[in-house]
Parts: sequence; structure tokens; C-alpha cells
Amino acid sequence: MEVLARIMEEKSKNPLFKFHWRCEKTKIVNLCFADDLMIFSKGDTNTVRLIMEGLNEFSVLSGLTPNPSKSNIYFSGCSEELRASILHIATFSEGMLPVKYLGVPLITTKLKATDCKCLVDRITKRISSWTNKLLSYAGRAHLIQTILFSMQVYWSSLFILPKKVIKEIESLLRAFLWSGTDIRKHSAKIAWDKVCVPRLQGHAQDLQSYLQ
Repeated sequence: MEVLARIMEEKSKNPLFKFHWRCEKTKIVNLCFADDLMIFSKGDTNTVRLIMEGLNEFSVLSGLTPNPSKSNIYFSGCSEELRASILHIATFSEGMLPVKYLGVPLITTKLKATDCKCLVDRITKRISSWTNKLLSYAGRAHLIQTILFSMQVYWSSLFILPKKVIKEIESLLRAFLWSGTDIRKHSAKIAWDKVCVPRLQGHAQDLQSYLQ
């Protein structure tokens, strides 16, 4: 991929090449993550043509080519006519924004509650997929700690989650702990803040004995 980066760097020196406005200062054209490649540019036919030339040159050198069925172009602020021209040059399908990568949305604005709907839906779906309704409280607590909460932690490592979303997820986890897969929201046996207390603190031992 270093070869591709150098090819794209050379293409970006062409007077016809126009950077994406957020990448102009840093002169970024492409980013690579494992087997994934992201290319950024202004919505311009000459620029896209130079990018495709660079990809073809890399293909000749390495034997690697973009998979059309797994490649998409994302537009912002481009007219329909310009989109059609660029799609004709690139021969890739048009994707829809916002796009997800590794399960999270790629956005430049502050994360909103609506952006997290897929996270809440995933947690709800995971709870509903567990068909065993005879799990003990300790078993449910273990699933919450190791699986459900880890979903929230993954998103929290990348974004600052809105308070509304955190409360909604806590409500789901609390309902699953006390009612199982039915997710019925009723009065809990123990306050949620005590459930979340570390084992070495406060009422952790009493809680652990109750859950068992």
C-alpha cells in the first residue's frame, strides 16, 4: 500500500488534481486500514480520472484491483449531472451517507441520539436472540458484563455517547437483568447503581450472593 500512496501522491501534484477541502492542508488523498482503502478528493471529473489512472497503475504493478461489488463512491454537494459523470469514469456504485465502518458511523459532526439507533437496536436484538429464559440472575449479569456492555464500551471508545442513549441502554440492561429476554420494565430488586458497583466496594458481596 506504500506504493499506492506514492502513486496517489504523484497524481496529486498534477495541476488538474483537486483535494477534498478537509484534506487540502494535510495533502491527504488515501487512507488504508487493513484490507480497506479510502480515497478522498473534490467532486471533480479530472480529479477522479487521475485517481482511476493511479489505481490502474497500481493494479499493473501489484496485480491487485478494486472489487466493484465492494467499492462505493460517496458524494456530498454534487449535482446529479456531475455524479453521473464521475460514476461513469470510476465505474463504481454510488453509496449513501452516512457510511458505517467497523460497525460505527463515519461522521464529522457531534454524535446524535438518532446516529446511535443502530447500537440500541443491536443490543435489543442480541437480548431477544437468547432463547434460554431460565438463566439465573448471575448468568444474566455475566452476559451483560461480557457481551452487552462491551457493545457500548466499543462505541464509547470512539464517540461521546449522548446521555439519552446511555440511559436507554441502561434501561435495556436493567430490564434484561430482572426480567430476562421479555425485557419488561418493572421495579428492580436492587438499585442499578448498586448493581454497577465494583465487587471490592460497597454492597458488592451482598449483591453477588443475591444474584447467585
